[in-house]
Amino acid sequence: MGMLGYAVYNYGFYMFGAALNAFFAVYVAAVLLSSVTLAQSLARTDLPSVAASFPASTPVRAIGGYLAVVGIGLAAGWLMLWVANVFAGRPTPVDAEAFKIVAAMDLAIMAPALICGGVWLWKRSPWGYVVAPMAGVQASLYLLVLSLNSLIAIERGLVTAPGELPVWALLAFTTLAATLTLLAYARDRERTSPCDG
Repeated sequence: MGMLGYAVYNYGFYMFGAALNAFFAVYVAAVLLSSVTLAQSLARTDLPSVAASFPASTPVRAIGGYLAVVGIGLAAGWLMLWVANVFAGRPTPVDAEAFKIVAAMDLAIMAPALICGGVWLWKRSPWGYVVAPMAGVQASLYLLVLSLNSLIAIERGLVTAPGELPVWALLAFTTLAATLTLLAYARDRERTSPCDG
């Protein structure tokens, strides 16, 4: 489901932000199919069973708190840049149209998934055990892409080293570590069933 969430998010950028081209219908289809598949997967999720697959020893507060803080930081960053532009006349870090698309996608998809998933996981809500790993996978992929883009920008001489690479790489590493830690605690309910003769 995390990969489906990333597909909605990533192809949404192309659907809304790319110049009109021969792949426009492909972008729309990718967003539509991944959205519908994700919605169906969430609707079919047996929340009590998923929550029961995580033992009481799962470090939900550390992982949930981390994910929520990353989501809050992401939202706050975009909102501060928007406020600085609209009310103080400061330029956006990239072209205003590109800024609007990226900020809107992050504020509408990425930040809410991280914040809600983190808070629900902190509270041991059944939804937390579904949304937190999903948001963690999605954010890890996003941060990996940002890290690779930063590395390419340095290699091509577009920015002076280290540029934004240390920030994105550190966040990618810690978010991936938190997500993998959470997933490592999940038990296979069928394998651990007392009915296994």
